[in-house]
Order: sequence, then structure tokens, then C-alpha cells
Amino acid sequence: MDLAKKRRFKVKDCRVVYCLLALSIFSKGGAQPTQTVAEEFLKVESNQSISSGVPVRTSIDQTLEIASQKLLSGEESERVAAAKLLGKYSLRNSSLLLIGALDDPSPLVRRAALVSLVEHYNNGQIIYEAALVEKIYARLGDSDVEVRREVSALIPRLVPGLLQSGMEKLEINGRVVYGSRHGKLRPDLDKLTQDALLDSDSIVRQNLLRNHFSLRLQIHPATMVALLEDKDSRVLLVALDQVRIYGRIPGIFEQVKKLAIHPELGVRAKVLQVSRNLSRSYPLYRDVLRVLLNDGNRGLAAQSAVELARLGDSLSAKTVRMISAYLLSVQGLDEFSEKVFNGLSALGPNSTEVYRELTEHPSGRLRAVAWQNYLTQTKGWKDAKIWLPATKDRDSEVRQLALGAIRGRVEQLGEDDLNSLIESRYKDVRAFAAECLLVVELKIVENMFLELLIDEDGLVRTTTLRVLAKRRVSGWMKVHIRSLLDPNYAIQRAAMDGLLSESKVGVPALLDFVRAHPTESISSLARQELQRLGYRP
Repeated sequence: MDLAKKRRFKVKDCRVVYCLLALSIFSKGGAQPTQTVAEEFLKVESNQSISSGVPVRTSIDQTLEIASQKLLSGEESERVAAAKLLGKYSLRNSSLLLIGALDDPSPLVRRAALVSLVEHYNNGQIIYEAALVEKIYARLGDSDVEVRREVSALIPRLVPGLLQSGMEKLEINGRVVYGSRHGKLRPDLDKLTQDALLDSDSIVRQNLLRNHFSLRLQIHPATMVALLEDKDSRVLLVALDQVRIYGRIPGIFEQVKKLAIHPELGVRAKVLQVSRNLSRSYPLYRDVLRVLLNDGNRGLAAQSAVELARLGDSLSAKTVRMISAYLLSVQGLDEFSEKVFNGLSALGPNSTEVYRELTEHPSGRLRAVAWQNYLTQTKGWKDAKIWLPATKDRDSEVRQLALGAIRGRVEQLGEDDLNSLIESRYKDVRAFAAECLLVVELKIVENMFLELLIDEDGLVRTTTLRVLAKRRVSGWMKVHIRSLLDPNYAIQRAAMDGLLSESKVGVPALLDFVRAHPTESISSLARQELQRLGYRP
């Protein structure tokens, strides 16, 4: 028996049961139960139709009509449910119903209405009519804190409707003139916002502080001072972000200076940032940095010292030692130490000794930059005793930055110093030793180049070959001719370039090699170079 037949039999069985139940009731007498049984029968029929897969649907208009009626219900729960339901339909009519519900005496209904309006905004149903938006914004003075929070968070979405610019017609001396009209808050809404800046709830205060610029609102000086005295550190951090606009208002500097000794490190760090920016325009704020110079947190104190030095203040030897001790104590470059380290150049001559001490820091990254700055400030390439310790560092980044700072600048080098480079266990240092053959005496080159020619690293041997070709050391030609058979192509190329640079003996020797070894990997390129010079290999 298929599924459809089973369902039909099941429905028939139910109807038989209901008929028997009705007859039993009739047999007991009374006509009143007949209506109850009929209602129950219809209810079961409805449930059976739903269970059988036939949905009973209403249109959106009918749903909105039902919701609008529920909003007028005397039951709070029904009004709340209707407000939540309207949030699922991002339509203009739904928004209008929700805005009307903002006047409901129940805070729960007003909350649900605002949350639903936020859903509409998130789904792209933006309200631009000034009267409607102002009605929503007026809930900023609601007695319920959750409603005020929702409105304050919604401010960026409400701004287009609140601050609508336009054109206005004026009559001046009998002549009609058209001008632009800038959008601004109504006077009552402006006062409402100023009052809300000192709301009892910290979240409302934070949201208004973040968004007051978008409302084109100028905070009253007394209000700004009061916000800088706020007990909530999160409000303080947001208020300090806005201080840059109100820095010259009387009372602001005094309050910022008080916050320089705030118990929370985050607030003091924000005070440092604000004072650093304001001190360029208002020298008075340098006093705040001087207060922070004695801060219990050495990172904050060191950063304040660097900022004062950048602004032209001279630092005592004790302060410089404090900066050095702080940088030597950190594990690496974090938020504070990186700013201090980057500002060391402002210390002038005092920074040289700090950089020298930092060349022994445990952090490789910090040592690398310290060596680079130290060599640059002291012109350390003039004295090998200054830069040689950097070539022995275990970190390749340190060696690369140090060698990069002196490469091409070394003017002379002694035999012992060159020997120290040649005996290094690091191939990049030995390659630099090969480069230094250009600046040492020719006699030293003749005595030491063989050690570099037999080096295990190809770059070292290649560099040595190119230097020998430039210095014209005794026997260099034979070395280049033999190197043409080296399995390393880079060495073959260096040998070829060296021979091409000497037309009398080098070019003929290269011609003989190409003819004797036509299949060698370098022969094809050598043949092209010789043809370019006018030779026929």
C-alpha cells in the first residue's frame, strides 16, 4: 500500500473517531457540547492539513496589519513580539510602525522597536526624512538606558537624515537671493546631545564622544573638562582622542596634566601621545612630558625623554643612562621600545654611546639596527677595530646590515684585519674579505688571495677572481684560464670577463680555450662576446 493510500485511511479513521465521540456526547444530552466538538473537529482538521504538507500562509500586508493591531494591544508581551516581528520585514511601512512604537510606555517595547530599526538599517532600509530621523534621535533622552545605548550607537546611520543641507531663498533689499543652507541639529536636539555627553551610562558617553564630529557638534568647554574627569577609563581614552581639537581651551591643559599621574598605564600612554602632538603647537604641553619623565613605567619615561629631546630639550646624563638601561632590559622591539629606539637619533651625540651598548643586546633585530646606526654616526668604516666585531656576530641579519653600512667605504685595511675576515666561519664575511682585496696593499693581496681562491663557497671564489682581474696580481692570467674549466658556471663567467678585459694575452687565451673546448658550458657565451669584439673564434 502506497503512502497516499495510508494517509487517506488515517484521515478516515480520525473522522470515524470524532463522529463516535460526538454521538456519545449527544447521547448524554445537551446541545451546547455540539459547538465545542465542532470547533475541536475543525482544529484537528486544520492540524491535519498542516501535517499533510499544505501550508497556510498570509501575505506580507496581512502580517503587517496583524502586527500593527498587536502594537495596540494591552498586553506588553504582544507589543514586544510585534515589534520584533516587524524587524524581519525591511519595508517602509514596517519602519513607520516601529518609529510609532518608540512612544510606547513600555521600555521593553521601545527596545524591541529600536533593535528592529537597526535591523532595517543593516539591511539597507535607510530613513532619510528629517522628521522621522529626528524622532528616532530624540530617544537619546529616553529613560531606559538600553534605548539610549542603541540610539547613540546608531548615530552614524542617522546623520544623513539629521543634517540635511539644502537651498534657501532670501530677500535682500527687495532682491531674491538663493543660498546654501548647511545642515545642523535642531536647537532642542543640540541641547539634548550636550546633556547626553554627561549621561549616567559610560557607553552612551563613549558613543557620543566618538560621533560628535559627524554631528557637527562643538562640545562646551565645561563639558569637555568634565569628561576628562570621568571615572571610567574607557571614556577617558575616547575623550583624550578628542583633546587635540580642544587643546587651547582653558582648563583642558590642567586636566591633561592631572591625568599624567593616572593609576592606569593605558591612560598615561594616551596622555603621552596627546601631549606629543599638542606640544608642537602649544609648548605648554611639554610640561606634561616632563611629568611623565618621572613615570614609574620605564618605557613610558624613556619615550617621554626621547620626545622632549626631539622637541629641543637637553637631557641629563642620568636620563640618557635610564634610556639605555631600559632598552637593554627589553626582550625586543615592542610598542614602547620601538618608539624609544627610533627616537634615539634625537639625542644627538649622546645617542652614540647608547647605540654602542645596544650592539650587545640579546635581540638580533635590535643589534642589527644598533650596529647600522652606530657605524653611520661614528663613520666607523674608517677604523676596522670598530666594525670588525660586527662581522663575528652569530646573526646573519646583523652581519648584513653592518657590512652594508661599510661596504664601498673602507679605504684601507691591515694584513691582520684582512686575515681575520678570511678566517671567518661565515661565507658572507669571507666574500667581503675578497672585496677588501681592492683596498689593501698589492703585496698583501699576493700573499693572501690563494686562501680565498680555494674557499668552499662559490661566491667567495667568484669575487676573488674579479678582484684579481682588477688588481692585475702576478699570475692572475693563469688562474683565470684554469678557472674556465671550473664546474661552477659563475666562476667560469668571472674568468671569462677577466680575460676579456685584457686584449693582449687574455683575449687570445680565451680564443684558444673556445677552440679547444667547443662543448664547454661557457664556450657559447664566450664565442658571442668574442664575435661582438670583432674576433672570429
